[in-house]
Amino acid sequence: QMFFKCATTRGHGHPDQLEAIIYAYGREIITDPGMASYGTPWEVNVVPTSAHSTICVDEKNQSFAGGTEKAWVSAKGADFVDGEFQGYKDLYQRRQIVFLKPMAGAPDYWLIRDDITGVENRKIDLNFHLSEGANPKVVSGTVQTTYPSGGNALIRLVDQSVQPEIVDSSIAVLTTVTPTKTIRYRKEQAPPAGFATIIFPYNGATAPNVA
Repeated sequence: QMFFKCATTRGHGHPDQLEAIIYAYGREIITDPGMASYGTPWEVNVVPTSAHSTICVDEKNQSFAGGTEKAWVSAKGADFVDGEFQGYKDLYQRRQIVFLKPMAGAPDYWLIRDDITGVENRKIDLNFHLSEGANPKVVSGTVQTTYPSGGNALIRLVDQSVQPEIVDSSIAVLTTVTPTKTIRYRKEQAPPAGFATIIFPYNGATAPNVA
């Protein structure tokens, strides 16, 4: 299951447009950082765009403009969603997600395509915020969560020239804060730029061979 945020209007909330949250085999694997009580020291760790599973540009927060849902299709073999958003001045973000459903013994997985168009050299980060206890490791450019049982995932860019970083982050529920990790992929260039990510969920501690 996936939650995809492409809100057409923006009220009270975080700067997290086009965020994707993924749930598989009984576990939320890619998650939202939650919400700390206002005025607490932890609030600054969970509110910024960089704390969410979306694109962050120049380490700054998105605007609070609304997004545009360009397509949403559910079919027997696949689901597809397409959203667009002007998150920064002179810059547009577009996220397209395909979920390929298991058929004829083939596994299910997500393919996420992020495209950024605009002007000027930018620091463009693609972040995936992991749930508590994911303990990710990087094997040959692929990030693997390492829960001992239940839902896990392999996360891999199609472009292997961009390698993942594992950075410290946190999840908050009011005054309770739990440390976790975020996967970050970074490109420093002038748009157009893009990322294509494969997220392959699996059940249990043994990762499948999907090379």
